[in-house]
Amino acid sequence: MKYIKTDVGQQAFKDRSPLFSSRQRSAFILFDGVKTLDEVMASVSALGVTPADIDHLVEQGFLIEIEEQTKPMPL
Repeated sequence: MKYIKTDVGQQAFKDRSPLFSSRQRSAFILFDGVKTLDEVMASVSALGVTPADIDHLVEQGFLIEIEEQTKPMPL
């Protein structure tokens, strides 16, 4: 699963919204639509980021899941 930042999320991040904890801010920075959720979690789990933190960012509309691009099968 891959996520990207929304405009709402970027503005809330910029405004230092209280809806972001410091852990969530650390994770938010890494979501770029290229790294998978597992890759981001591996990078921030030592900081105490949990799946609930990511769920919170999605629920607030700060992150959205993107569809994985699949290559068509050659004929």
